[in-house]
Amino acid sequence: MWLESFANTCDAFFLTTCQHAGVAVRERGITPHSPCRAQFFVLQMHLRRGNMKSLAWLYARFAKIVSHLQSPFLLAVRLYWGWQFAQTGWGKLHNISKITGFFASLNIPFPSVSAHFVSGLEFAGGILLILGLGSRLIGLLLAGNMFVAYWTADHEALTSIFSDPGKFYVADPYTFLFAALMALIFGAGMFSIDALLVQRVSKRFA
Repeated sequence: MWLESFANTCDAFFLTTCQHAGVAVRERGITPHSPCRAQFFVLQMHLRRGNMKSLAWLYARFAKIVSHLQSPFLLAVRLYWGWQFAQTGWGKLHNISKITGFFASLNIPFPSVSAHFVSGLEFAGGILLILGLGSRLIGLLLAGNMFVAYWTADHEALTSIFSDPGKFYVADPYTFLFAALMALIFGAGMFSIDALLVQRVSKRFA
């Protein structure tokens, strides 16, 4: 008797839940006195599908809201790391003899030319990042520059990226490299000269 009572309780519970969820219980010919059989698994599947649709809708709304933070975040990255690049390049330009000697100690070909090029790239590239002009191209050049810095000045840290990741991400080029890669991969965002140029060109050829 207690098993039958338990089954009826299960039936009533599932039916009440299904009715609140808008499931057409009567159309399926299921009454509170039906046993907990395969029909209720079908109803449960309908409930789960409804829940999944609700979760998918909520996630889509959340993703849409969060996506509005992309351009402000890219602006913050450009302003901060553009300034850091510009400062680093400016410091190298005013100590070019030391930079040339350092490059020579690393066996970098044409140390004087390389020192002037890298210093100018970091200074001008930093300013262009701040402005958001040619951000992807500048990001590519600066990322290549940081890879070279890893390969020459922090080779041990570069080769330890998997065996000892701590050495890799405490090296000086790490944050500069990832800032450059972000500019390369994601671009400058809406708050940039690049975005203004794209809008103007689009209107012109529309």
